[in-house]
Amino acid sequence: MNRADDRRPKATSAYPRVLGRYHLLEELSENAIGVLHLARLEGPNGFQRWSAVRRVHPHLAADPSFARDFFDAARAAASLRHPNVEATLDVGDTDGTLWVALEYLHGERVAHLVSRAEIAETGVAWDVACRIVGQAALGLDAIHASHDARGEPLELMHVATTPRQIFVGYEGETKILEACVPRRGSSTMSSDVLPYMAPEQVLEEPFDRRADVFALGVVLWELCAGRRLFLGDDDDQTRELIERHRVPRLETKVRGLPARVDEIIALALAIDPRHRYPSAQDLALAIDEALAAEQLVVTDYDAGRYMKALFADRFAAREDRLHRAADATEIFSRAKLASSIPPPRRPSIPPPQAPPRKKQSIPEAPNTIRDVHETETVEGISLDHYLAASN
Repeated sequence: MNRADDRRPKATSAYPRVLGRYHLLEELSENAIGVLHLARLEGPNGFQRWSAVRRVHPHLAADPSFARDFFDAARAAASLRHPNVEATLDVGDTDGTLWVALEYLHGERVAHLVSRAEIAETGVAWDVACRIVGQAALGLDAIHASHDARGEPLELMHVATTPRQIFVGYEGETKILEACVPRRGSSTMSSDVLPYMAPEQVLEEPFDRRADVFALGVVLWELCAGRRLFLGDDDDQTRELIERHRVPRLETKVRGLPARVDEIIALALAIDPRHRYPSAQDLALAIDEALAAEQLVVTDYDAGRYMKALFADRFAAREDRLHRAADATEIFSRAKLASSIPPPRRPSIPPPQAPPRKKQSIPEAPNTIRDVHETETVEGISLDHYLAASN
């Protein structure tokens, strides 16, 4: 049923509708940590800004150990300032509800790019794929090189770099998502993450930031090929595929793909980490050099045009979502404004008293205009109240 009355965002469960200065609207997604909401930051004098607020699941918020890890991760994320890393704006605890406010991103996860490529049985344009992965590599390098306020290195790794953690906006910008989230034990070995883990991770051997380079190599291969690389019928089969490490070369299978790009993918996916690019920045530089060798300059503008064309249906739907959410927040703002104006109060009337005995005299009239203004009332309410309310 499609009714105009049903176009308003709906509450799906009992949770705070306002966290800090953020009005929670539609639910965007959910993961093991919590629920992500479209939200609107409300500030003074009509200031507003779109954002995304992740509301932590109650059972995790009630765990003191998790809460400690959550705030540690939020502090680490706040130190990251890079155009290719999702920005953390705020964090809070509202009556036991833990939440973190993030910048609102208008676009799609790379996982949706891979899915559409699989359905179409063709890869993403290889130059756009290189732009996306190159920018994601710069974001990962910023995470690897991050430090705290005292300049001490944080020694961070993303660990769970997958197409779901890489976001491409409709304007072409690429962002690494969930740069700093509490990761516990088996959460990094989930079925979603496993196909992008390096062989040393699967074998539970020591690993370093080059494992993130391997993950980006898998993502670039899948974007260009239009299909998954290490995906078995179950986790055991997926582990076996990673350990066997059979990576088909793409130069002869992807139309127009330069041999240099194929070689970049092979180096990023080297089974021995010593043979991979030593850092994500080195991978990004290699991609830029490969594009330059083909006399190509691919910008965010080019990636954005590609995204809007590929996701024309979803782009229109998301634009409509923002318009509907803006209508909802306008209602919130009006209600807040109305509640901030105190209701007019009638002056208290003293009990009647017998008039004092006086000698007869002529009553004195007010000698100034201000005396009249101060004593005049309209239906028992001072004019000064209306003047103050109108201002």
